[in-house]
Amino acid sequence: MKIREFEINDIEKVQEIHQKYFADLEFPDFFNGFLCSFSITDDSDEIILSGGVRLIAESTLLTNKQFTPSVRIKALLEALQISAYVCRNTNKSLNQLHAFVSDDIWSKQLQLHGFRLVKSQTLVMDI
Repeated sequence: MKIREFEINDIEKVQEIHQKYFADLEFPDFFNGFLCSFSITDDSDEIILSGGVRLIAESTLLTNKQFTPSVRIKALLEALQISAYVCRNTNKSLNQLHAFVSDDIWSKQLQLHGFRLVKSQTLVMDI
């Protein structure tokens, strides 16, 4: 196996792989929003895997549930504006804001204000 930088010439083959096996997921732009993108190939340069390390922004919010829902929603909207501002002005690689939500009500609120559900399981590995 060979490991190399993701190349413009990889896109067509990776799009074929995506369409065949992962069509229900959004196709990643390996040239934007990644700290590093790479391909792993066999000895004849056939792509086995392409991927990368994405720099993500995660919004972590702790909400005081003693306040009324309308006040908390107002605070949520302010927090989302602050978070978007930080993403836009900190690093060009931060093109998405992530929220890992365990509360269905807040999940629905976030969806009303620009977040979308993605088909995936959240896993984390401490480095």
